[in-house]
Amino acid sequence: MILSHSKQFIFFKTPKTAGTSVEIALSKICSDIDVITPITKADEKLRISMEGRTAQNHKSSLWLNIRGKGYRFYNHMGAHEVRALVSADVWQSYKKFAFVRNPWDQVVSGYYMKKRSGKYTSFDSYMSSGSWKKNADETKAICTLNGERALDHYYQYERLEDAIQHLFSELDSPTPELAKAKAGYRQDGGNYQEHFTNKQQQEVTTYYRWLLDIVPYEF
Repeated sequence: MILSHSKQFIFFKTPKTAGTSVEIALSKICSDIDVITPITKADEKLRISMEGRTAQNHKSSLWLNIRGKGYRFYNHMGAHEVRALVSADVWQSYKKFAFVRNPWDQVVSGYYMKKRSGKYTSFDSYMSSGSWKKNADETKAICTLNGERALDHYYQYERLEDAIQHLFSELDSPTPELAKAKAGYRQDGGNYQEHFTNKQQQEVTTYYRWLLDIVPYEF
């Protein structure tokens, strides 16, 4: 995640939404007073090659309030955690945003990432295990407070290029080239709809209801 005092924004990084690529792009317009959390060593090398700023000010910051002492900023921080670490003025006035993704497609993307590691051999076994709910729970914690909308903008992963252009225009910065970080997990050659039974589709619909109330994705 990134907390930019120079540009007055907070970027919340959700799983499976090109978050690292967006984070690298945003780090290029940050200054030395901004908070940038660490990513993997490989992605930090990529960030350097793209002339972005690497992790900084994530262990401590002048902008932490009294409740934040002993805490640190980290990659996939939830909205309630960040709000506890910044002043009320920062929380209210800074632009707060995240990227979200069609929930059924996000589930399938999570499956192929796990399949690559050899943990699951079929989509049905992945769904039955309940492992898919981890990304769902993490996304909800990042994007909401007590289950309610917490951020100003929820940009859609499916419209990534348009969203990036709009976002950087609002930040009064030139639109950057996006790094292709963490690509290559999805190699199924099909679309997400083909993976689900009716029961599985409905299960995901119910579990992601909070997101569908904000962004009206359709199966």
